[in-house]
Amino acid sequence: MSIIRWDPIGDIARIRNEMDRMMSDLMGGVTGSGWLPAMDICDMDDAFIVKVDLPGISKENVEITTTENMIRIKGEARREEHTERRSCFRHERMAGSFERAVSLPAKIKPDETKASFKDGVLEIRLPKAEKTRREEHRVEVESQ
Repeated sequence: MSIIRWDPIGDIARIRNEMDRMMSDLMGGVTGSGWLPAMDICDMDDAFIVKVDLPGISKENVEITTTENMIRIKGEARREEHTERRSCFRHERMAGSFERAVSLPAKIKPDETKASFKDGVLEIRLPKAEKTRREEHRVEVESQ
């Protein structure tokens, strides 16, 4: 019998990603996704604050759209291309496209949504509103 080293952090991350993917597939939140970035959504008095971990992804590879009660974040993480032959014995960094769509518990102002990217974390501020239009609004990501 051989001893196998336990990796609790890796196991928890894999389980969370699998649960997110299963739930999103059931709810229709993710289409064709190979991975899901970690996301926090905080309900403030006047806005929702969304933070998404996107290390190694440039703002040009992220698309954010909003409606009065939903936010959708799409993007792609690309694997590094190596010109010399390499023998990697472990690949854990995520690559490929992702898509997250989340329904919000209150209406927002899609045209006033702001997004910024700093240190691999995408932060989106979604101001709350009483009445808004039902059209989709694209949000540009600013560098800090």
